Amino acid sequence: FQERTIDGSENCTEARSLYYDACCFEIPSSPCQLCAMDEYMHHTAEIVFNDDDVTCKSASNYLMEREDTSSPTCSKAKATLSETCCYSTCDMCGDYDLDWDVFVDFEGVGEMSCGDFNEYFREEAVVDSSVQCEEIKEEFFDTCCYSSPTTSCQLCKQGDTFYDLNDNVEVDFNGPTTCFEVANFMSRRTEDTDQVCGVTQTSLFDECCYEKCNLADKPGTYPDWSAEVQMDGNTATCLE
Repeated sequence: FQERTIDGSENCTEARSLYYDACCFEIPSSPCQLCAMDEYMHHTAEIVFNDDDVTCKSASNYLMEREDTSSPTCSKAKATLSETCCYSTCDMCGDYDLDWDVFVDFEGVGEMSCGDFNEYFREEAVVDSSVQCEEIKEEFFDTCCYSSPTTSCQLCKQGDTFYDLNDNVEVDFNGPTTCFEVANFMSRRTEDTDQVCGVTQTSLFDECCYEKCNLADKPGTYPDWSAEVQMDGNTATCLE
């Protein structure tokens, strides 16, 4: 209003009757979502919507503010615009598990975790099944993806006996690493019955595994963990 118009006045009432339908709208209780929940949007892609040249983001905002998900306008917009505006990011592993703890050297980025590919795909809008997506999967699938074992390989298991792990001992396992990292990798990715499990258990047992000293080794005796003793000139509990 160019001049001050008071609510309830004749001018205000007349303006409402003339312009309400054109100027006002109600936010729907179930807003129309142009893209599915598991999809991303090409925000700046240009489309024709309501006979105007707009971006996918603008059309999406309009639909969310004005159209219910069950409206014909919403259904039509999804049918005609989703192919241009919406996409699923590249899915590295599909039905397999993604190993977040493995690092790879990715050209143009450098060393990165396999899990960081998800962020890279989102930031670069790498579309699932695209040429770029398939090339990356071909290069890194075997390294980054795995099927979780039914019974996982335990590095410090010999027969039916489980031994303790020297976590920080450094070993050579496809490069320098620690016993902890090897045990973690084998547990995540290797079946107990796989040949590589047995080979790794045997080759690294002496370096990585040991039988912890048991204070109460006589039958029927139990340790009193809170009892204090002198050890190397210092007071310590039996637990320590």
